[in-house]
Amino acid sequence: PAESSLGLNFGYSQSVWWVKIDLQSTPDSGFDWLLEVAFPQLDRVDFFGPDGEQITTGDTFPAASRPILHRHFVFPVFPSRISPGSLPNGEANSAANGRSTIYLRIASEGILIVPLTLWQSAAFYRDTQSSYVLLTLLYGAILMLGLFNLLLYKDFDDSVYLKFALFAFSIVFAQFTVNGFAAEMLWPRFPEWGNIAPLVGAAICGCTGMLFIRRFLDTVRTAPWLDGVILAFAGLFGLGLVTPLFLAAPLVSIQLSFVAMGGLLVALVAAIQSARRGSGAARWFLLASTPLFAAVVGTVMRNINVLPVNFFTLHGVRISVVFHVFVLSYALAQKISATQKERDLSQSEALKTRQKLVETLRRSEQELESRVTERTDALEQANARLRENERQLKDAAHTDPLTGLANRLLLDVHLQHAIQTARREKSSFAL
Repeated sequence: PAESSLGLNFGYSQSVWWVKIDLQSTPDSGFDWLLEVAFPQLDRVDFFGPDGEQITTGDTFPAASRPILHRHFVFPVFPSRISPGSLPNGEANSAANGRSTIYLRIASEGILIVPLTLWQSAAFYRDTQSSYVLLTLLYGAILMLGLFNLLLYKDFDDSVYLKFALFAFSIVFAQFTVNGFAAEMLWPRFPEWGNIAPLVGAAICGCTGMLFIRRFLDTVRTAPWLDGVILAFAGLFGLGLVTPLFLAAPLVSIQLSFVAMGGLLVALVAAIQSARRGSGAARWFLLASTPLFAAVVGTVMRNINVLPVNFFTLHGVRISVVFHVFVLSYALAQKISATQKERDLSQSEALKTRQKLVETLRRSEQELESRVTERTDALEQANARLRENERQLKDAAHTDPLTGLANRLLLDVHLQHAIQTARREKSSFAL
């Protein structure tokens, strides 16, 4: 018997599991049922219907060959159409009452979780439409945040925006592969790639995430003793890009799961260290990443069959990742506001400094003009004194100090002047 109403959990099991499902229809239930196995990473699922029909699918088979093209594995279920009159009494009573049995044969090298839901087709398609619209809006919002941060990187030339954009794009890619959208829409005829794409997507997401965390928390400055550890975890995630080519899927999945737990734990410790130093970004990171760390731990415990399948272990990572991205994008928006305030403050300080410099130059110019005026007045006074001294010296040289009359020197000056005038004008003079 199933231990959880949301599905069966066999962890990392190499066994083949058979699931028996007994159905009983009523006249009101109709005959158009759909059985949904909502875990796209199962390698092989064989469906055996009430009338002996068999359908085989899984992520190692082309998605285009599924009986109903959907991101999950969906099988049409028709209650037995055998006439009760052709069966023994006991079996005829069961057929008349709408009783039937279906079987699932499930095998997978990775995580083996079997969430089962039996739908009426109308309800299934309504739920599919609403879930596809919701997930498309969420993925579209994350993509838009990534594109917006690319524009911010162009304007501010800060690598934190570029790394967040790459992180957002990798989240969408990872979720697209894990949720089965990629197998349905991007590579429906290439199951070989679709089988390892979720592991590659998780590795890319983890690597870009650790690089963004390192820049966002500025661990080189705020937590230098953990900066190298964060880089090492980014390298371990990067290693996960190639290990699916050489190792079995369970080993790669376990590696990525525990690397994700360790990387987030180190990032939280670095954020606590940064928050103690007054970093506002670290506080936002703690708010965004604590639920994600709890969800990752719960998912890892579910994968190793420690925790059962429930809403938290089945959908916790998806919900917390969305919360993580939106909170960090808001923190980056706050960073833009703080950067703008710093720029405004710097411009204000620069303007004040310029005004002080202009005032200083103006005062210097006034002082210089005053000094030049004073020096000009002093020179004029000195020239006047020199002219007066020259006049006095000339008078002393050309007059007799006792009588004040012109002396012989002045006579010689006037006589030479008269001779030159007479020669020039060819005239005569008398003395």
